[in-house]
Amino acid sequence: MNDDDRKQVLELGSLHIASQLFILRPRKLFVEAEFNDLKTIPIWVVMKRFPMELWDDEGFGRVASTIGKPLFVDKLTESMTRTSYARVCVEIDTKCTYPKHATVVLDEQLTFNIPFEYNWKPQKRARCDVFGHNDQGCPKKKLEKKENTRDRVWVQTGAKIQGDTCVDEKELNNQEEQHRKGDGSEVVE
Repeated sequence: MNDDDRKQVLELGSLHIASQLFILRPRKLFVEAEFNDLKTIPIWVVMKRFPMELWDDEGFGRVASTIGKPLFVDKLTESMTRTSYARVCVEIDTKCTYPKHATVVLDEQLTFNIPFEYNWKPQKRARCDVFGHNDQGCPKKKLEKKENTRDRVWVQTGAKIQGDTCVDEKELNNQEEQHRKGDGSEVVE
């Protein structure tokens, strides 16, 4: 509604809605280009059968650090309203392997296997080493493909090309002489 509201929302930087990440940035042209270097991203991790002996910030942090950098827990986990699992927001990088579980040993006697569930795994392309796109939507791959398959255009001999490509008339006459024995056409790259 006003500049203060806008500023407050933009200060969040990102938020999760229905377990999906929304990155908030001021509106400007070509904002998509900024996401080409997205090397870390926060995700929610559900930790099943989390032991009560570890149910504190230090315990969540130690277990979540097997995945990435622990950020915070959700309100139900923090208030212990729901204890069937812990839900932790973790910042991961492109090298994250999404482990299926963590094994914790307490006092060299108790061993706990804590399974992990990921509500969402962000798209990433290993070759680019960034989040935000996969092989099919990769801007670098599209550019590489375009460079490898340079556009080929059929041009009738004697035709003048207008636009970005300029053909010198002298060069055009030389091409005509070289191809007189052909079918009257040539392929120009």
